[in-house]
Amino acid sequence: MPWAIELANGQRCSLFTGAMPPVAGMRINYGCPGGFQVVGDIDRSQPVWRVFFQGEKSIALEQVDVAVAWF
Repeated sequence: MPWAIELANGQRCSLFTGAMPPVAGMRINYGCPGGFQVVGDIDRSQPVWRVFFQGEKSIALEQVDVAVAWF
């Protein structure tokens, strides 16, 4: 997994390590500034990768494109 990703919405998120609580049955994998988070695995099935993004205090998950991934 990339150690960090930048999303199409401008958020830069870092990989979490260790145990994390599930959201909608998926692990929180990345944390982003402002309390935002990336939930579940990166969808790499298309040329443009996508992730589920959750805003602070939000219960909704939004699919967002990955602009850059750092390995």
